[in-house]
Amino acid sequence: MRRFLGTLIGAGLILYGVGTLLSHTLFGDPRDEQRAIATAEQYVTTNYPHIEVSAVHAGLQIWGSDAYVVTFASQTSEDTQFDVVVNGDGAIINDYYDDVLSGTVTFNRLHEEYHPLVETALRSLPFDYELYEEVLTIYEGEGSAEEALDPATLILDHPYDIKQIGRDHGSLVIWIEGEDATAQHASERMRDVKRVLDEADVPFRTLLISIQDGNKSFYSGRVNAEDIDQEGLADRLQRNHKEWMEME
Repeated sequence: MRRFLGTLIGAGLILYGVGTLLSHTLFGDPRDEQRAIATAEQYVTTNYPHIEVSAVHAGLQIWGSDAYVVTFASQTSEDTQFDVVVNGDGAIINDYYDDVLSGTVTFNRLHEEYHPLVETALRSLPFDYELYEEVLTIYEGEGSAEEALDPATLILDHPYDIKQIGRDHGSLVIWIEGEDATAQHASERMRDVKRVLDEADVPFRTLLISIQDGNKSFYSGRVNAEDIDQEGLADRLQRNHKEWMEME
């Protein structure tokens, strides 16, 4: 009996040790995490004494890594949040405060506000579809889409009208599978999308429909919202598709 209990206790200790090691490998050691937070806090205090932020989250950069990502945020500025990456030796690997200064955090806030408006409105569509995650296109210099939003033009913490942002910069991409991959059908689906968005009062700037039907596909190209209800839409989409095929 004693031998049996001893075996059970030994096995339990082994499992506990393996579990602890696995947990530390995947999620990090709490002690290392606290050291990373303290290091990052000291770094931020030294380098950015003009801002008031606090560490709100910390975790391994990737599973099995010894680097921690410490997220800082302000209680008074919704657009002041950024990450500091600290390695196992306590050295700062990366500092993403520039995302605040560049307007990237503000851009991400607007995207997070606009996306659920689009997603909710599209649930009324009478067909299966997939909405591309990015509903605002970020400006990346010459060659960017006409509707792209430049983060450098955004004002920190400004209370933007999200529907106006959508009207000026909303860039929607819809994928459909198993339906007729033709210009006529794409035009009908494009009008379906515009209809449910209009009914939900969710403005957008451009819409692109891509249909895959087995080995056959159709690509509508980007079409401005005001052009979707115009006559000759199917012909326009056919021209867009032809130009796209010629570039492939």
